[in-house]
Amino acid sequence: MGYSVLITGTVKRNDANSYFIFAVPVINTLYPITNYHINITNFPKHDYIAEYLFLQQSATRGLEDSQKLNLLITEKNKKLEEAKNTLIKVNSTLEERINNSVQKIKRLALFPEQNPNPVIEISLDSFDIIYLNPIAISLFEINDENIQKSNLIQTLKIDKNKLQKGSQEKIEIEVNGKIFERNLFYNDQFNSLRLYLHDITQIRLKEREEKTKIALFIKQQESLTTIRKLSDNYTLEEKFRFISKVVAQTIGCNRCSIWLSKNDLTSIITGHVYLLNSDNYAEEMEISYDVAPAYFKALRSKQTILALDATKNEATFEFTDSYLKPLNISSMIDIPLLQGNQSIGVLCCEFFEIQNEFDSDTIAFCNSVADIIVLACETNDLKESQKQLEVKNTLLKENMDQIITMQSEIVEREKLATLGMLIAGIAHEINSPLGAIKASNEYLHKIFTESFLNAIKYISPDVIQAGLSLFAMRNVDSIATTTRDIRKFQKDALNYLEHYFPDTENKSFYANVIIELGLQSDIAKLSEFIIHKQSKEVFLFAQYLIHIFKAVSTVGLAVNRAGSVVKALNTFSHGNIDQELSHFKLHDSFNSVITLLWNKIKYSAYVENNIPQEIMISGSADELSQVWTNIINNALQAADNKCKIWIDYTDENEMHRICISNDGPAIPSEIVPKIFDAFFSTKKRGEGTGLGLNIVKKIIEKHQGKIECHSDEKKTRFLIFLPKLIEQFKTI
Repeated sequence: MGYSVLITGTVKRNDANSYFIFAVPVINTLYPITNYHINITNFPKHDYIAEYLFLQQSATRGLEDSQKLNLLITEKNKKLEEAKNTLIKVNSTLEERINNSVQKIKRLALFPEQNPNPVIEISLDSFDIIYLNPIAISLFEINDENIQKSNLIQTLKIDKNKLQKGSQEKIEIEVNGKIFERNLFYNDQFNSLRLYLHDITQIRLKEREEKTKIALFIKQQESLTTIRKLSDNYTLEEKFRFISKVVAQTIGCNRCSIWLSKNDLTSIITGHVYLLNSDNYAEEMEISYDVAPAYFKALRSKQTILALDATKNEATFEFTDSYLKPLNISSMIDIPLLQGNQSIGVLCCEFFEIQNEFDSDTIAFCNSVADIIVLACETNDLKESQKQLEVKNTLLKENMDQIITMQSEIVEREKLATLGMLIAGIAHEINSPLGAIKASNEYLHKIFTESFLNAIKYISPDVIQAGLSLFAMRNVDSIATTTRDIRKFQKDALNYLEHYFPDTENKSFYANVIIELGLQSDIAKLSEFIIHKQSKEVFLFAQYLIHIFKAVSTVGLAVNRAGSVVKALNTFSHGNIDQELSHFKLHDSFNSVITLLWNKIKYSAYVENNIPQEIMISGSADELSQVWTNIINNALQAADNKCKIWIDYTDENEMHRICISNDGPAIPSEIVPKIFDAFFSTKKRGEGTGLGLNIVKKIIEKHQGKIECHSDEKKTRFLIFLPKLIEQFKTI
């Protein structure tokens, strides 16, 4: 609102009695008074002043309103200034964006110049080259003077007859050792075709490398198949020579050899170093620990040795002057041959050139070959073991024949009359382990000829390795021995497999193998084998090993059992009445007798040997064995082999006190004084000679001791007293 100006005055009208007071407001927006005409004659004189004051007040209000209007205008002007500044900033931002866009357009316009790939433009009118970017000029070594003279059209494989609007042909060309993908794009502005060359050299080289690797991998797999199919008719030496040749020809190493450990890896020896260049074999070589301790340390660590530069590698540098330089060897791959957890040798692949790296497929191939070599060694060992077992069986049979031949002579001797009565039992005790040996031998032959060896030909090294690892986890102490335990473990194993491996087929098979391994409490550790892509083959291979080792173990136990019987028999019948003094364990002496009589004891009787292990006794071992045999055998015969027998010992100063007691039928008191008399017997005719206890008494007396018999309804006891020191036998 602005100021109000009031112009006042007095005007006389035409009639002399009328006067006007007028006021003209110049600016008065709030009170727009245009004219006031006051007829003074219409008012009393005192009203003139009142009217004047009224007009004056109106002018004052107009002035105030004008001031307010001025303030409002000032505020609006301020806001207009702020809006102006804001507009300036917006204009600046827009200008910056416009500049950036212009620069971008300029850069795009220069794209062919700055393109990192070659760009060539060809006129569709003249078929001349009208443009090359810098990278294309550099690639084709062209300048402005010779651009049209060059054979660039031919190099780019451009057929002028096929050039046309809209061409999109895409081909590959090779320039100065580089491979490019050529793309065509039509340029409407110049009626030309623009060629963009995209460098695909690395892509193609990689593809070629992959093809080479695939071809090598296929060759390696074919070689592995050939090696695995080697006939078992070949000797181990022949297999090694063949394998070293195949490996060298497959991976291109100049020398390949198989070294086997001697004396617990204190030296290694080879007789089959294949030389690729001459297609021949070198002479036998041997390397000892003293020559290369660092190398043998690496072998014992069971780690693969990858010597890119063999003269600098920490495991092979020791061979530099004595082996590497004379034979021109620069690089080596040495793969340890691991049998179980033991290193038995090394597969060595040697190159005349220093390698930048060894391909992972090549290393994997060499590891697979190493596994085949170890398997060949194990197979050879098994064959040798089988031959030895056959020899032992033959010897055992011969020993049995000798024992049978000697039986008639032994029976004729009075001192071995008791043994004559026990021959049938002894023969039975020997025939039992012989039967076990025969059955195990037949089973081993069957599983090798019908199952195991055939399976090995077709399963992969990965399956063999996994099967060996699974078998190595076997817990012998946890293997179930009773039918009840087996049924319980089968149920638990099936429940576990059903819960954690519901998709596994033939769960009963897996459960049986797990129980045979004794791993029913550790199934969780077998997850990697159960989910193996060839899990069935892995478990089947492990089962073959279980059955083989079980059969071998049975043979060992049977041989030990037969050996203990033969040893007891030899101990019993070895000496004669003039045998010299010896010192032996009393506990073991009784055990030998118990072994001889075991066929009678094992069914219904019970014998408890309570003599301490450390007790040593002096005397004739075979004669005292006859004493124990007669007394124990008499107790068994009297009780029809249904009694308990206790063997106890007491140290009585200078004497050994041995008590052999039983709970069989009591000896009548009137007979006790007569039992040591010659030819006295209570047995039926044909069952005894009456000399047994008489000979017992004489042997004890010969040893300067004495024997007593005490019998009642509870126990019958034979007390034997022998001196601890015997200088010589007493004549009897």
